[in-house]
Amino acid sequence: MSGRLTTGPDEKEVASAWAHLLAEGILQAADRRDEPDDIRVFSGRAEWIAACACDLLARGTAASAWWYGPMLSLVERKPIASAIVKLLEYDPAQSLAVLVAIDRRAALTRLLDLLSAGDRAKILSSLVGSIDRSPGIRDRLRPIFTAALDVLNIDRVPACAEALLGEWMAYCGAVREPDWQDRSDLADAVLAACRFLMSGGHCDLTDIAIRATLPSWFDHERLRNGLAADGNAIEAAMHDKAANALKSALAEPVNDPDGLTLIALSRLAAADPDTANELRRSTLMQSAASLALRLNAHSAGERAALIRDYREGKGSLAVPDEDADLAMRASVARLLEKALAAGSIDTMASAEFMSSAAGVILLVRALTDLNLARALADVRPGFPSLPDHPALLAAALLNVWAGPCSLQSRDTHDVVFATLLGDHAPADVAEIASAVARVEASALDSLADRIDQLTTPMASSCASGASGDLADLRFPPAVSRIASRLFGHWARWLRGFERSSTPWLLEHAVRRSGRLIVVGEKLTVVLPPLPLDIALRRAGYLDTFAPPAWLPWRQIAFRIENERS
Repeated sequence: MSGRLTTGPDEKEVASAWAHLLAEGILQAADRRDEPDDIRVFSGRAEWIAACACDLLARGTAASAWWYGPMLSLVERKPIASAIVKLLEYDPAQSLAVLVAIDRRAALTRLLDLLSAGDRAKILSSLVGSIDRSPGIRDRLRPIFTAALDVLNIDRVPACAEALLGEWMAYCGAVREPDWQDRSDLADAVLAACRFLMSGGHCDLTDIAIRATLPSWFDHERLRNGLAADGNAIEAAMHDKAANALKSALAEPVNDPDGLTLIALSRLAAADPDTANELRRSTLMQSAASLALRLNAHSAGERAALIRDYREGKGSLAVPDEDADLAMRASVARLLEKALAAGSIDTMASAEFMSSAAGVILLVRALTDLNLARALADVRPGFPSLPDHPALLAAALLNVWAGPCSLQSRDTHDVVFATLLGDHAPADVAEIASAVARVEASALDSLADRIDQLTTPMASSCASGASGDLADLRFPPAVSRIASRLFGHWARWLRGFERSSTPWLLEHAVRRSGRLIVVGEKLTVVLPPLPLDIALRRAGYLDTFAPPAWLPWRQIAFRIENERS
């Protein structure tokens, strides 16, 4: 929103007052809950575009949403698939960030399913394609790039070399032209081109064969030292991150190489944008994704042999006319070997558990919306007795919310805690109580004060502010106070029930048994139906969401038993 206020040259105080009132009005409007359609806030341009795409996926239309502004003309009266492609092309510089935002909303797999193979290939091409905006400097930098090819002993036909030069310039953006009379500056320029070739998998980083005879116009020793320092570190870091992204993507039900590559690049960009930008300019991830899908049909022993054969250009994985030299095949093979060693090519086996406290996972949103890890990090520097990981406090809060459901026969801990918290799950309630008891009372009180500060500005109405509602004799009073505050913060979105008592809401919405289904990095909670599910759905609490990073799940989803999708 923009506006202009015309005043005289000496009326700065009037203009300042108007600006202050305008800013205050915007902030008040953003915090209003009675008329939610008055204003929409997005954290960035990519989130804005992603929200429009997700609305299209969920409702089949975004035409009635005024906050999508100029994007509405792209999607009106178009099939959903065509409209999605238009949105991803709306701001090419943001396209990868948009995919990351869509994946964060757990909608990327569904989006790719709607697109045709041609559309997926088109989107992927736009991500990895190159644009040369500097034809003049291209000619002047060609000797630099040719020298880098010579240094790394990479043989390329002229057409391939020109294509790589274009990729390098597109990747670097505004390429700095070196001082042609400074041999050290020229060596640095050649080193930058070598780094691009290494990051794109165009040479074998673990065995760089530098030619003995090199042009005399740059500093050979400076270049060799730079390559020796960079080579192994670049290769190891890049392949580790790429293998983790590929592992995450393979957990999704996608059997299309282009779709798998888009998901892998999106996950990589979410974790490390710089590495993703390096890889998106090469075919390394595309080649690895395609081969990983083919390797999925073979046993572990067969995979190792197939990867070795591929490295040498033979076997069933190798394609005779494939445009991949020995160095590129070596990089792809190394990436697959890392994935295979980490168990990345196999998706995790499915598992299913019955839980008497499954409904308490609904309240993980309370921990996510507040950002429990941040609150803990804010307070811990002054109170070292506080745990450095949020899992202990989360386990205590979940026990308070679950109440008697948290225990099974013989007082054993319900399976929900081990499933949800993974390796950080305490063995039982006694271990949680003992660990919490070792935390200073003043530290817990300070943490409770900090959580009050974070929730009070946003919670004009709470279910209950009394800690007595959630008193639990197993834990200090401060834990009950935190549990009450966070529950009230969560319950304020249950329209029509936001002022109901805490015990009543817990019994009629949260404390129920269910099934926990584990597939890959996704946890699905299947709950029996309750009347309050309508309010939970309206509040978005039954939507799939991305939990905080300290939990071992990429997605948590909810499903009501016997409910039609």
